[in-house]
Amino acid sequence: MKKIPHLIYCFVLFICLTSSIQVMAKQVDNLYRAQTEVVNQSSKVRNEAIKRLFAAVLIKVSGKSAVMDNVKVMEAASNAQRFLTDFNYLRDGSRLLLRVSFNETVIDDLLKSNGVSIWGSQRPSVMLWLAYENENQRRQIVSESDATVLERLIKEQSQQRGLPLLLPLWDLDDQMQLSTTDIWALFGDKVAQVNQRYASNYMILSRIGAQGLFKRLDWAIYKVATNGSNQFDSGMTQKIVGSGSEEVESIEQAMRVLVNQSTDFFASQYSVDTTEEQGKLEFVVNNIESLEQFVGVTNYLNAIKAVESVNLVSSIGSRYTFSVRFLGNKLSLIDGIALEQKLIVQPMFTSEQNVYMWHR
Repeated sequence: MKKIPHLIYCFVLFICLTSSIQVMAKQVDNLYRAQTEVVNQSSKVRNEAIKRLFAAVLIKVSGKSAVMDNVKVMEAASNAQRFLTDFNYLRDGSRLLLRVSFNETVIDDLLKSNGVSIWGSQRPSVMLWLAYENENQRRQIVSESDATVLERLIKEQSQQRGLPLLLPLWDLDDQMQLSTTDIWALFGDKVAQVNQRYASNYMILSRIGAQGLFKRLDWAIYKVATNGSNQFDSGMTQKIVGSGSEEVESIEQAMRVLVNQSTDFFASQYSVDTTEEQGKLEFVVNNIESLEQFVGVTNYLNAIKAVESVNLVSSIGSRYTFSVRFLGNKLSLIDGIALEQKLIVQPMFTSEQNVYMWHR
């Protein structure tokens, strides 16, 4: 039974390989829900746990690891129970877990009123290519097929931050095209050729090596080069959009730093900056042919975190023009729409900007 998730993963990859490779974002569920182990069901233990879980949810929703440095947000955490919608206890073997859910609207209002960013549930998929030196100074790759502490640590950390982080299978197909040295050297263009089978929006190339008594972490984030149809373009040079280096005490700490810093980067690209004044954007959807499709488009737009209001400006046949009032940066809004691929930008031959097709 333990092999089933791995087989499903391979099946998904097979489908990707036998069709055109289109990079896809991921829907992150349960952003406003969290759980933790508790020693008993007393109100004192529960209330303390709720405060910790409240902080964990705010980090996921804002995308900022330092969100609790905000004084007003910290004050709100002292009364975290008022943001609660429900809680329950469950057993995991001998462990007692407390699971809580917080009110999405109230938390969003808290962040907006205090100038803290909000990151929606549609987030970029990220493939992590990580080479590290083990205790014998041999270089290894952290992969999906590993059952190691490091693999579990990365998955737990990325889940806590709400980042859709993928790991390579590192099977024969990968190893025939790519070496550990390629990843260690952070060769973006070469890794990108193999990365296309995983259909991620971004890839992170990173390495962790010994440096005296410490460990050195180096990483670079590449946005996967795509064409007008959002498909991987092997002819384009991969460009670094973010990078960093850090000296830490252990491999485990390096991995936590890597996930935290890279998640902060993605949040800065896609979250809503609630401190910016409200903006306005008009765009066209060319293929709305029924009331159901019109409702689908308006409901989709209204569900975007940055969007404050949606109004219909005009309609001629199947061509509908909408006016959207939004918070934050216009480019972040457009990039967020591009991630989800429900509204598909029209080919480049049109002279108009912000022209889309509704993906039915």
